Amino acid sequence: MELFVETHMRSQDRQKEPQQFIDNRAQHFVERQQKKRVKHTDPFWDHVEKTNDGGPFKCKFCKSTFAASTSISRFKYHLSGESGKGVGICGRVPVDVKAAAYQAMHKKQNAFPVRN
Repeated sequence: MELFVETHMRSQDRQKEPQQFIDNRAQHFVERQQKKRVKHTDPFWDHVEKTNDGGPFKCKFCKSTFAASTSISRFKYHLSGESGKGVGICGRVPVDVKAAAYQAMHKKQNAFPVRN
């Protein structure tokens, strides 16, 4: 009889494990999503129009749209005017912002964008 009780309890423990596994995965997912919500501290976010509903971003200069998950690096390449980076070039960005974006992407103080 003791063997049956022990086996039955192990069976019940096995039934709890999947639920606990699911709960742990759900908690992990929530924590991961919260980590993804990054504060936009980069100064180049000032050149992006953000929507409150989490929709696409827009460039304040040319009104090009970007997915809400777009990184600031991709947007800096848009502003810097550098071709070959897989992003459209902004044709209306002021020269000082263009130079600052180029310098930020290349980490050089004397780097300047190539004139088109």
